[in-house]
Amino acid sequence: MSLYKKALESEFPTSSKEKMRMKLLQYNIIKESLDQCSSFPSNMRKYIYQFLFSLPNEKKIYEKYDKMGVHPFYRFLDDIYPLTDITQKSNLQKVCSLLAFYSPLIGNIYFLPELVFPFIKCFPNEEHFLFELLIAFFHSIGNFWFEFYPGSPLYHIKLSEKIIEHEESILCEHIEKIYRESDIAELKLTEIIWRLIRNLFSESLVKDHWLQMIDFLFAYNHKPEMILYVASSFILSIKNQILACSNSDELKNIIFDTSNYTTLTNIF
Repeated sequence: MSLYKKALESEFPTSSKEKMRMKLLQYNIIKESLDQCSSFPSNMRKYIYQFLFSLPNEKKIYEKYDKMGVHPFYRFLDDIYPLTDITQKSNLQKVCSLLAFYSPLIGNIYFLPELVFPFIKCFPNEEHFLFELLIAFFHSIGNFWFEFYPGSPLYHIKLSEKIIEHEESILCEHIEKIYRESDIAELKLTEIIWRLIRNLFSESLVKDHWLQMIDFLFAYNHKPEMILYVASSFILSIKNQILACSNSDELKNIIFDTSNYTTLTNIF
C-alpha cells in the first residue's frame, strides 16, 4: 500500500467518503480513466497525484520548513519573476522557499519559479501538497535534469532531437537555418527542447491542455524518459507552422506562445 493510502487511513479511519476515494485510487483504474478521458477528473486530480507519487502527507516536515520563513533566494522574487497578484506571489514565494530549505540544489535552480507557478495557479493555497509533489517530481521525472546543471542535460535531450531528426529531417534543417541566421543560442533545437521540458510546456499550452499533459507525464512518472518523447511529439505536431516561419521571432512565437492554442490531438 502506498504511503498516501496509509496516510488517508490514519487520518480518516471511518470516513465513507475517504474509503470510496481509496477504492478509486488504483493504478489500473487511474490508467483507464486517462485512456478513456485523456485527463483526470478535476475534483480527483490532487488525490490521484498524491497516490501516483505515493506522497506521505507528512505535516511535521512541512511545518519544520514553513517555520523558517522566506528563503534568502526568494526574498526579492519580483526581480526574477514579477507577479501582480499578491496572493499568487506569496504562495509562489512560499513554495519556492520550502523547496530551497529542503534542498539547496533544487532551491538554486534558476528556472524554479517558472516551473512552480503553473502549479500555484492550478492548486491555489495547497502549499503543503505542492511541496511534497514537487519534491517527488524532482526525484522521478526531473531526476536527470541535474546531469550537467546549470547546463542542460544534453545527453538526454539529444535523444529527443534524434527522434525529430529521424522523423522529419527537413524540420531540423529549417530550425538550424533560423538558428544560424539569428545567432540566438536559445533557438538551437536542443535548447528549444530543454526550454519546453524545464517549463513543463506551460509556455506552449493553454491551461486545460497543460493539465492534460501533466496528467499523462505524472501517470508515467516511473518512466522519466516520457517527457523527452512528449517534447519530440510536440515539435513534430507543429511541423507545418514551424516550416512556415522565416525568422527567429516567428519561431519563438509558434513554439512558446499559448495564444497559438496548440492542441494535443497529434501528440499522444
